[in-house]
Amino acid sequence: MTVWHSKDGRHSASQSALTVLDAIERKQCSIEGRQPKVLSIAIDEEQLSCDVELELVPCVVLLVRFSTEEVGYEEEEEEDEDEEEDDEDKDDCDYDAETRFADRVAYLVSFWVSFGVDMRLEELADRIETTRWRLKIMSERWSANGIPVELEDLRILRTSTWYFHQQTPVIARYRTLNQHLEMESFELEEDSLNDLLDQYGARGIPFERAQVKQTLAALGAHGWIDKLAINAIKLDYDLAEFLRSGLLYQSDHYGARPSLSTFDGHVRAHGWDEDTRAFSWRYDTVKIRNMVLPVTILLRLPGRSITEVIEHPLFTPDLIISDAWVEDEYGEQSLMIRFDQPRFLFCKEAGRVWEE
Repeated sequence: MTVWHSKDGRHSASQSALTVLDAIERKQCSIEGRQPKVLSIAIDEEQLSCDVELELVPCVVLLVRFSTEEVGYEEEEEEDEDEEEDDEDKDDCDYDAETRFADRVAYLVSFWVSFGVDMRLEELADRIETTRWRLKIMSERWSANGIPVELEDLRILRTSTWYFHQQTPVIARYRTLNQHLEMESFELEEDSLNDLLDQYGARGIPFERAQVKQTLAALGAHGWIDKLAINAIKLDYDLAEFLRSGLLYQSDHYGARPSLSTFDGHVRAHGWDEDTRAFSWRYDTVKIRNMVLPVTILLRLPGRSITEVIEHPLFTPDLIISDAWVEDEYGEQSLMIRFDQPRFLFCKEAGRVWEE
């Protein structure tokens, strides 16, 4: 996704952003009243989507989200009328896919700007400013109690599918602790300002993570990491270098190697044997396809090392079987093994790992 901000000037905009900006400016010329200011344009060319932020009046910022997967019928009717009127002009220009995309974005923006102009913007500005003030007070109180929360902005939100919406959908962007216990920006969408106030604390802020981070900080650690996750890292990297490099954050993405997930500071491993695809693992469970053991053997497995059942560089003797059973799924039987494993503390900056 490419993002352009008006404060950076037109010269810094990409060609696609300039095409959208020019289309919006042409479309806005027909709107009476105050000319809204385009604050930013974010374009995802792969998803064919676009976010446009505009300032209608001071304190009232409109975020319009366009997606080719969500197109309202009013746009199609409007485009049909425009095509009849502008056929001669379009014959003289190269009306390519990028231009059409920009025109569709501009239509949606102009629709919602016109809708906003018909509202009592001064009254809306007062309500938004009051809501923003209350959200900031809530954030400051949480931060004072050790729960870091920073309100970044508050926007009116409109999309391609919310025509004739009787409420005023809003979106709040704020920063707080993520799964890695680091500060990250999040968004909370609600149908009205009142709903946003109700849900901002109830759903948007991870209170428990702040307590976990304080506990870890007292131990000089950034988080916990399972032995299986350590083994997965060591297949391709030096453990200390991996932790210091920041690759731990990238491992949460689908298809990354090693495949790790972090839950409130706890790093766990998941994946499959890429050579044979015969088995896979997820946190503390291993699944071996097309393998069945007699019940008498299954009952004797708990307490033994998983390496007595599976030989693989990922598994070490300190992974101790706690339960084993056969699972029948879609006509295929698989051996399931659950195991206990050591969990360690780690420090990213030092690349250090130690027992709890």
